[in-house]
Amino acid sequence: MPYIDRKDIAEEKATYANQKMTPNVLRITDNYAPTSTPIYIYNVGPLDFGMEQGIQRVPNHPHLYIKACPTDKEVELVGEISHPFPVADFDSNGIRFTRWTNGYREATVMLNPQNPGLDQNWDGGNLDFPKNNLNNYGIFWSESFPPKKEEVELARKRMEKTFSAELSTMEQIERENPASVKYAVTRTAIAAANYYSNKNGEPLNFSWYNTTYRPKSETFGKVECENCFNLIHPKTAKCSHCGLIRDKKRAIELGLLEAPAKPEKTTK
Repeated sequence: MPYIDRKDIAEEKATYANQKMTPNVLRITDNYAPTSTPIYIYNVGPLDFGMEQGIQRVPNHPHLYIKACPTDKEVELVGEISHPFPVADFDSNGIRFTRWTNGYREATVMLNPQNPGLDQNWDGGNLDFPKNNLNNYGIFWSESFPPKKEEVELARKRMEKTFSAELSTMEQIERENPASVKYAVTRTAIAAANYYSNKNGEPLNFSWYNTTYRPKSETFGKVECENCFNLIHPKTAKCSHCGLIRDKKRAIELGLLEAPAKPEKTTK
């Protein structure tokens, strides 16, 4: 019998069927919508993931996109599925029906398609596609909303292990072949350098990072105004805080200062 999309009818039929069943018989059938339990997907990391990043996903989620965790948050809710998880299927007559599958397994393979169980710390079997394991980038599923503190900490440890390995690779490349390091930079390496720079309170000492990818702060490269001591760009012609003219020629060119009147020519 096809899946009944009308929830009210499905619940009525499911109740009637369950009343007729003995206690040791499964009380959820393929034909009736079961009571669902939410499963939440979280991200503690600074990277987003989608088709643009070349991440291979499972058939039930071909367009899966996971957004990054904002820098001002410890963890971000990025998705939700349910247990049991509904999967559309067709019988031998071509009639559509819904199979109810294990939602916890579905959440697990969403984040790591090669994971054989439910352990989100599992990291084997990804030799061909190591980047398919999103658990290693701070993404995880949980039954809790908000997630438990220990779940967040475990996700962060997995991410830091990945980031540390990425920076070690970049360090080795920079040491062995400095000229080629700029071609080896990945978005994971940039995210890792940003993460540890913020965590340690100072930028990491990598030439490829400091010269190209290190985020510029609001005060980066600025100098104090000689008059009011506010921070301004070193080439500022006129201070926007106190109006001090620092470069008369440029101020005139930029229209910030009127040009002096030219003396009239006198005739003899």
